[in-house]
Amino acid sequence: MKTIMTRSQTKKLAQELATVLARPVQTCTLLTDLPLEMRYMIFEHIFAEEAKPKLLRPLMQTCKQLEEEATDAAARILGPKVHFYLELKNTRRTSWSIRHSFRFHQPGRNEARASPLFTLRRGRTQWRVFRQSSIGKQMMARTKQISIHWLTPSAGFIIDFRVDSPPEIAVYKHWKKPDLRSHVSVDEAYQMMDATAIRWSTRKADCSVKWVDEFVNDLRASWIKLRAEAKGKDSRVGD
Repeated sequence: MKTIMTRSQTKKLAQELATVLARPVQTCTLLTDLPLEMRYMIFEHIFAEEAKPKLLRPLMQTCKQLEEEATDAAARILGPKVHFYLELKNTRRTSWSIRHSFRFHQPGRNEARASPLFTLRRGRTQWRVFRQSSIGKQMMARTKQISIHWLTPSAGFIIDFRVDSPPEIAVYKHWKKPDLRSHVSVDEAYQMMDATAIRWSTRKADCSVKWVDEFVNDLRASWIKLRAEAKGKDSRVGD
C-alpha cells in the first residue's frame, strides 16, 4: 500500500533533516572527511532544480569551508542555467523597491519555470539582501541573461551578455495608456527606454551586481528627469 504523507508529516520530516544539518560540528566533520568529489555530488543533489530549499541554509551555516564550497558549487551549477528576473516598482517619486527571482530554462521548452530553490520568504527576495551575499555575487557573475521588468509602465528590458562584446538589450513594451500621475506620455517613456538600451549597449561588460545597480540607477535618474520635464510642460500649458 502506498503511504501518503500529510502536510504535517512532510513538514516534520523537513524539520528533522534541517536539524541534522544544523549541527555544525557533526555535519562539518562528516562532510569534510569525504573526498571533495563526493562533496560536490552532494552539492549537485541539493542544488538540483527539484531539491528542497530547506537544506540550503543549514548547509551554508555549518562551517566556513563548507560555506565557501557550497557557494562556489551553487554558482557553478546554477549560474549558467538560470534566467535572472528583476522587478522594479517605483512606489514614490525617487524611492524604488527591487525584487528578484530566478527561472530555469528547461530543455525542449520555450518557457522557463520558477525554481523552488529560490522560492523563499519575502525578505529574501529583496535585491539589497541578495546583492550583498556571496552566492548572489557569484551567481550574477555567471548569469548570461537577465530580465528587468518595470511595473509602472508595464515594460522592461531583456539583456543578453556576450563574451567579447557589449550586451544585447531588447526593450519590450506593454504600456497602452499614459500615466496621468507622472504626466509622462507613452511615447516619451518608450523613447527614454530605447535611449537607455542604446546607451548601455555600447559598453562592453559582464553581468554583475555592480552592473545591475548602475543600470537601474541610470534608468531611475532618466525617469525622474523625464517626469520633471513633463510636469513642467503641463504647468506651462495650464498657464
